[in-house]
Amino acid sequence: MGNIENCVESLKKSPLYSLSMANKELFHSNFLAWFGDQYKNEFKGLMNKLLGTEVLKDNNFSIEREYKHFDICVKVNGNEIILIENKVKSVPTSEQLKGYMNEVKYEKCKFILLTMTQELQDLSKAVGWTVITYKDLSEKMPDRLNDCYHSSLLKDYRDYVNNLQDIIEIYDKEKNYNSKPEDNRLKEELGIHDICGKRKAQTLYKKLCEACKNKNINIVSDINNLSDNNIYIGWGYTNSTPLIEVKFKPSKDVSDVVIIQIQGKQYRHAVEFFDKAIGDRIIYDYKEHIPSDKGLSYLKEHYSDILSLKGEKPQNYPFDKYVFGQNKKRGYCKYCNGKPNANGDISCFVYQWVEIPAITSCDDLIQKILEDIENMKEILKNMI
Repeated sequence: MGNIENCVESLKKSPLYSLSMANKELFHSNFLAWFGDQYKNEFKGLMNKLLGTEVLKDNNFSIEREYKHFDICVKVNGNEIILIENKVKSVPTSEQLKGYMNEVKYEKCKFILLTMTQELQDLSKAVGWTVITYKDLSEKMPDRLNDCYHSSLLKDYRDYVNNLQDIIEIYDKEKNYNSKPEDNRLKEELGIHDICGKRKAQTLYKKLCEACKNKNINIVSDINNLSDNNIYIGWGYTNSTPLIEVKFKPSKDVSDVVIIQIQGKQYRHAVEFFDKAIGDRIIYDYKEHIPSDKGLSYLKEHYSDILSLKGEKPQNYPFDKYVFGQNKKRGYCKYCNGKPNANGDISCFVYQWVEIPAITSCDDLIQKILEDIENMKEILKNMI
């Protein structure tokens, strides 16, 4: 693995890298489909190497782009033999991959996931996909082709994906949650800001789940199973920033949900209220777009300690300056903040936040979350 400076310098010399900036996933799929159409024998050998078995026995196959939800489909006698999914800028879940598989009826079909990250190897064992990194793909491609120009294109492509994956893997090893400003600028310039952010969110999520399990904290994977004796941990990537959240209920008799959330540089304490369950306890006046008197009284009485971020230096909003967001049953409006719950309830999301210090390790952030879970649960015992 090279250093970032050398990798970036090599990338910027690559014409294929420059062409790929318009749409990375389309570019890689188009290049691979072109390779399969023009060099069937070499493509056959490549697929058999990647899958570790002789799936393609001869050159009597066809290649289709954008087949159902798959980027590339290789067919023999009209049957789907190999289906390839490109995930250059995203991190798939096992549910997504299983959903893709359910769309294919031919039982002998093989599934390949192309990715920039090694960590998805374990995912393939669980759902039946062969996970191939772009570096693996590059290493198994032929060294040269019959046409000199095509050979130079292939070499450029192989060098390009190797350098790009090296850079992403270097950033994967960052110990701090926040990257340096110059690193963020470079990620934006290289078009890898989102994949690096998603990888960071996923890594933080995995470490947090492991830390909670080590403390015998019960974690549910379905938010609808949330109760007062477990927590839900989720991760995502929204507004071009990583998102991690921990949710738990104050008690089994209350619909309110208490949340610890990391969104970009903000560390938040939040409460979500669902109108159907709270009767006339209206937290927010959506007609006037201001917090209601009843809502503020309820917040002060029950959640002042939860939202205050004790021991921190919060953005000192008085209660009428808390950040309010509205979830509506249908679509979004300018006052919305997310989606409704599974029952379609309209809800109100109230939070207060502090900025995560520039030099904060992921391990320190996880420790902070664990401490807040413990402190919040202690506060909630006698609150409601």
